[in-house]
Amino acid sequence: MDMEKKKEDNRNRARSILGGFLVKEKRDFFSLDLWRANVAEFFGTMMLVCIVAVGTSIHPQNGPHSSVHVALAAGFYIGTIIAILMRVSGGHVNPAMSVGFLVVGKITCCRCVLYVIFQSLGAIAGAATMTAMVPEAMHQGFGVIMPGNGVTELQALSCEVLVTFYLVFGSFALIDPGRDDVKGSVPLLIGLMVSVGIFGGWHISGGCMNPARALGPAVIARNLQHQWLYWVGPLIGAVWDPFFTRQYSPQA
Repeated sequence: MDMEKKKEDNRNRARSILGGFLVKEKRDFFSLDLWRANVAEFFGTMMLVCIVAVGTSIHPQNGPHSSVHVALAAGFYIGTIIAILMRVSGGHVNPAMSVGFLVVGKITCCRCVLYVIFQSLGAIAGAATMTAMVPEAMHQGFGVIMPGNGVTELQALSCEVLVTFYLVFGSFALIDPGRDDVKGSVPLLIGLMVSVGIFGGWHISGGCMNPARALGPAVIARNLQHQWLYWVGPLIGAVWDPFFTRQYSPQA
């Protein structure tokens, strides 16, 4: 009898948890705030890809591409767009960041899925805008990101895991509510981490850290080679990173 009662209690508890989960997901799905946030993520990611892809696709006239202008453009853009969209959507503009927020329970499953969809669509729209805006004679790869010369897929994958871990770990550490020692602009600091990640990974994987950034130009250029690297790598870095952050949080 005790075993039967315990099983029934477990079933009731499971139903209660599932019911609460579904109610929360449904409430978020039908909220105006979610769809406003989706639009913000779309345009935020669209502008990110347009700006960064222009920097990497235009044929240089004075020598090879440098990582400096790309890293600074991406970093400063991320810093400003986070500040702009913070109260609307959080300013993720990156599927890896959205998955990280899902893992720690900061956003619902439906919000994460819709963010990733709108970010991906925004990235494609941004790459298309860049292609239409830049003369064809100046195109060089449409901004498609690829592993460096002589770099194996495993090496590129490892690099993406590492730089994305650095970005997500740093971001969660900076926004930790248990800290009161962070001075200055948090969005700007996150933007600087993006720049550092690009500098560090430029010659290995390109330092992408953002699956949508990789997807947009690849779709427009019809070149999906190595695309899996820029989804699997950042998502691995993002998924286990929040657990590490929580473990060493002052509130842990």
